[in-house]
Amino acid sequence: MRHPFSRLLSAWRQKFDKNYKGVDDYRKYVDKIKLFERSSRSDDDDHIVTFKGFLSYVANVATDNYYNEHWRR
Repeated sequence: MRHPFSRLLSAWRQKFDKNYKGVDDYRKYVDKIKLFERSSRSDDDDHIVTFKGFLSYVANVATDNYYNEHWRR
């Protein structure tokens, strides 16, 4: 069983990487995640959202109905 934080980091690294072949499937989350980004883009230009924004989104979304299976409880 993987640590939950490890799962979140892995999900963000893969699913939101600009070069990931399936990134288009995750673009539906981008506008929602960007609502949780506090500042402009970080130095990481390899991902379409920041890790902090992604974590804030996951921590603040009310129910599992809005989570992707890769970051669901």
